[in-house]
Amino acid sequence: MRGAWAVFSSLKNPVFARLYAAQTASLLGDALIWVALALLAFELAGLQAALVLGVALTLRVTAFVVFSPLAGALADRLSRKVIMVTANLARVG
Repeated sequence: MRGAWAVFSSLKNPVFARLYAAQTASLLGDALIWVALALLAFELAGLQAALVLGVALTLRVTAFVVFSPLAGALADRLSRKVIMVTANLARVG
């Protein structure tokens, strides 16, 4: 298979195709949360929505910065599959 469609040849593997679909759905949810946060900030704060949204997004990014080194150290010690499943289940619930 040649050309641009060769990129999608890996989707013939059913296990990878399921993983790809799950990751795509997860990324879509991640993108929509930013929109939902903006709408919620506008609904709750009205004209002060920019300030509320700025604080909320700063707190969200700060959590990533603080917990990323800890998660990296933990990820080095556990199975990749266990980490992926556990992390996505934690995000859902």
